[in-house]
Amino acid sequence: MYGLTRATTTLVFSAVAGLLIWLATQISNDHVGGYWARVGLVAGAGFVMALSQLIGGWTKWGVPRLSIAVLFTAFVPVAIVSLWVILAGGILGIVTMRLVIGQLLSLVERYPPLVDGAFVIIGWVSIKLLVEYLHTEGYVAFEIPKWLSLGLIVLIFGISFGYAWKLERRGTS
Repeated sequence: MYGLTRATTTLVFSAVAGLLIWLATQISNDHVGGYWARVGLVAGAGFVMALSQLIGGWTKWGVPRLSIAVLFTAFVPVAIVSLWVILAGGILGIVTMRLVIGQLLSLVERYPPLVDGAFVIIGWVSIKLLVEYLHTEGYVAFEIPKWLSLGLIVLIFGISFGYAWKLERRGTS
């Protein structure tokens, strides 16, 4: 009876978790609130699965069954893999950031006016975020399209890079 109850509980809760994940795919990721709603739904799906195992294990007079076999064949391997994924992701992220920053620093050393372009891009992104916030709160009726925002960033970078390249060719950085 224990296996049937636990299997049924897992099946029902898996369906609920699947529904939560499907709902997460239906939410727009255009705003910060949408992103966090999606994260919350996926975390909720994980919680539902954990809850299914807890409830499914409480089949012998309200006391959960503890099993050494389940501990060593399920929990410990999953914990090791999860820790490995977290550590590897962190290490790869740090190494990647160092490589990218090194390349950007060499580019800025060669073309110093790129720094000015970066400040202009930061100013533009600040304005875009302010307009997006005001639109979300209902103070402004318009939104800046993504294509326009990204296009302007590329244009600003292109102009600053062209200017920096022109200065380098003249020999006056």
